[in-house]
Amino acid sequence: MSIKNKTRNSKVNIKAKNSQKILLVEDEVNIGSTLIDFLIQEGYNMSWAQTAQESEDQFKYRSFDLTLLDVGLPDGSGFEVAQKLKKTQYAGYILNRFW
Repeated sequence: MSIKNKTRNSKVNIKAKNSQKILLVEDEVNIGSTLIDFLIQEGYNMSWAQTAQESEDQFKYRSFDLTLLDVGLPDGSGFEVAQKLKKTQYAGYILNRFW
C-alpha cells in the first residue's frame, strides 16, 4: 500500500498485522510517505501527523508504542511534543533533527 499522494492536513491511520502502534510526526510529505510505506511493509500499525497540533490530537484518542518525531515542525518543535507526551502517556519516542 502506498500513500505517496498524501497532502498536508490529511490524517493517515493504517492498521497492519503487527499490534505495535507507531506515530510518525513529520511535516515533509516525501520523507513521511517513504517512512510510512516502509514501516507498513514491516507490519506496523501507523499513524501520521504533520504538525505538533495534529500529534497532540492523536495522543488524545490513542496511545502509541513509539513516536518518531521530527524536530522542526511548522507549528512547534519535536522537543515540545516530547515534553507534552511525557506528561500524558508512557511511550517511547525518538527525536530526529536530520530528516
